[in-house]
Amino acid sequence: MLDALDEAGIVVDRIGGCSMGAYVGALYAIGLTPDEIAERCREELVRHRPFNDYTVPRVALIRARKAQRMLQRLFGARWIDELERDHFCVSADLVAAEPVVHRSGPLWEAVGASMSLPGLVPPVVAGERLLVDGGVLDNFPVEVMAAGAEGPIVTVDAMGRRPLDGAGGPPALPETLARATVLSSWQAAALSRALADVLVVPDPGQVPMLGFDRLDELRRAGREAARSSLAAWSSARSAAPA
Repeated sequence: MLDALDEAGIVVDRIGGCSMGAYVGALYAIGLTPDEIAERCREELVRHRPFNDYTVPRVALIRARKAQRMLQRLFGARWIDELERDHFCVSADLVAAEPVVHRSGPLWEAVGASMSLPGLVPPVVAGERLLVDGGVLDNFPVEVMAAGAEGPIVTVDAMGRRPLDGAGGPPALPETLARATVLSSWQAAALSRALADVLVVPDPGQVPMLGFDRLDELRRAGREAARSSLAAWSSARSAAPA
């Protein structure tokens, strides 16, 4: 999507997301270009494989120490409220059973909380809160963005066309956990779509949710879907009466 926005000459003033959307959004918010973001993803998610430090699953399948070091490498000492672009990300509090919108504090901690997939990654302890992946409650936080009423909203619904091929048997455990995490928020996403000025729904084909090694394939799918959605939006605006 960021590729297509750049091509169209559309300037992004603010960006928000949940889980992997929080990760990519934060990289964009610190000033990286789409190509630089792709290279960071390739280096960190494919070459370093941060989610493979498995442990005896008393709290989660992985220790998440590699993932934490990855986030600290990427974001350093940056704070959310000091970024080049306005940024927020969303996690879920297991104690209060409510979404948490991160708009201040260390960037790496907020993104880490938003990406803490229950069962795969240990929850993040933040005071009296116990934070996990925001997809548990709101995997498509368009309403948070719309509340500011600051201009057109371009959204990416990365779950909207994600099929599950059962021909090869049940999916692997990480895939099951990832899908179960966002299951309850799929219905709510329908309401969020109505708030978007531009809705981009990429077709990931049969790429699994944690299939980071197929980054280029996913990026092409996102770019194509975004180009189509932006073109339709531009045409609608041109045809609208003054």
